[in-house]
Amino acid sequence: MAARLVEVRSSLDPGFARLEPRAAAAQFEAVLTHQEGFLATGDATALRGFLRSFRALRAAEGLGAENLLHAVIALGDVAIQVAQRDLGPGPRTAELIASLARLHRATARLVVEIIAEELDGRVAQLRSLAGRGGS
Repeated sequence: MAARLVEVRSSLDPGFARLEPRAAAAQFEAVLTHQEGFLATGDATALRGFLRSFRALRAAEGLGAENLLHAVIALGDVAIQVAQRDLGPGPRTAELIASLARLHRATARLVVEIIAEELDGRVAQLRSLAGRGGS
């Protein structure tokens, strides 16, 4: 899966496009590993923590929060396409595709929650600053 993601990285996201193949593969493998952990346990805590760290890494690269959302959606789309291509039609493929879709929906939801939390923090900061200005 990571190899296919490296091949198409420039079409996934501008941040991935700038990476050398090895660095891109390492990032993709990290995402996939944390998603596998979530699939195995159903516990979103580790995946959420990873996504926060991944968000910080991408912010350091000058990418906005929306880029992380775009990236996880694109990764999910490629994972589903690879599964469909490699496995062909059948009930097991359908079951895997449904699981991947649920996984990527959950991952996107976590990213949206992280973005919302960041925005809440900014609003609170602005309110705090506005309160100081009036004193």
